[in-house]
Amino acid sequence: MTTPRLGLSYFGNRYLDHARVDLAAIAATGAEIIDHVMDEADLRWNPDTVADLIAASKEHGLETWLGPWGLGGAFGGEAASYAVMEAPEQCQRDNLGNYLPALCLNQSAYANLMSRWLDAAAAAQVDVVTWDEPHLFLPPPASPDGRWACRCETCQTRFRDAFNRSMPEVWDEDIAAFCQDVVGESLDALIREATARGIDSAVIFAPEDAHGDRGWKEIAAKPGVRYFGISPYWVQAGVPEDAFEPWLRTWCKRVAAVTAGQPAQSLTWIQAFAVPSGREAEIERGMEIMQEEGIDVICAWSYLACEAMSGLTPDNPELVWESVQRGFARIRDARQV
Repeated sequence: MTTPRLGLSYFGNRYLDHARVDLAAIAATGAEIIDHVMDEADLRWNPDTVADLIAASKEHGLETWLGPWGLGGAFGGEAASYAVMEAPEQCQRDNLGNYLPALCLNQSAYANLMSRWLDAAAAAQVDVVTWDEPHLFLPPPASPDGRWACRCETCQTRFRDAFNRSMPEVWDEDIAAFCQDVVGESLDALIREATARGIDSAVIFAPEDAHGDRGWKEIAAKPGVRYFGISPYWVQAGVPEDAFEPWLRTWCKRVAAVTAGQPAQSLTWIQAFAVPSGREAEIERGMEIMQEEGIDVICAWSYLACEAMSGLTPDNPELVWESVQRGFARIRDARQV
C-alpha cells in the first residue's frame, strides 16, 4: 500500500515571528509540504512578506506551494478581487447578460493579472504553484433558472468562430464543450508560464458529477504538472455521513486512474474545516481511504482546522485538529517502520 506524503495549507498570518512557531508545529506533524496562499491584496501589498514566509518554510525542510487564492474570482478561496472592480468591462456575463464578479478567462485583464501573480511567485522562489479549483463563475445549470457563464462579447465571438453559429442563451452540449475548453486553455497557458519561470504546477479540481473526469487525463499528462488531484470536501458537498465512504472512494479511484502511468502524482485534500460535531472521525477514515486507493499526496485544509476564520470554523476545531494529527501520525509512523 502506498505511503503518501503529507501536506497542510497555511493562511491568514503575515507576521513572520508567529509563522516560525506555526511552521515548526506543521513540520512536527509529519507534513512535508506547505501550501501558502497569495491573494490580490498580498500581490499588491505583501509580495516580499510572502517571499519571507516561503523562505522560512524551506528552513523547516518543507516543499513550498503557493495558490492564487480567489484571484480574479476564477480560483478557489474566499479572498476578494481588486481586478473585478478595476476592469468590470472584462468580467464574465451570465447567459442573460448580467455582470458577474469574476474576470473572463478569455480577456486581457485576467491574463495580465495571472502574469503578475506568477512573476511574484517566481520571485518568492516557490517550488509549486497550485491551480486550485479553476472555474467559471457559474457552474453548469443545475437550478431552475438555468444560469451559466460566460457569455460576454468576447466569449460569444470565440464561440461563433469555434462552432460556426451564434452562442445560444440556453445551455447545450456545445456550450458545455466551450466552457470546458475555456478552463482548459487557461490552464494550458498558466502551466506553460509557470514552467517558463522554473515552477512546477499542481492542478486541483472540485469533484463535480456534472463534469466527471472529462479531460483530466490530458491535463495530468501535461509537461510541468507535478501533481494532479481534487478537493473532495464531502461535508461541503452535502454528502451525508452514511454515504461519505463510497463517495470519497469513487473520486479517489478516478484520480488514481487518471494519474496512473503519468509523471504527475495523485493528490487529494482532506476537509478539516466546517466539520459538524460528531463527524470528526471521518477525517482519519478519509485519510485511510485515500491511502487504500493509492493516493500519492494527502493534504489537509487547513492548519489548526481554520479556527481563525469564523465562517469556516468547525463546531469543535480542537477535535478536528486532533483528528488531522492522529491521521498524519499513523501515516508518518508507518513510513518510519
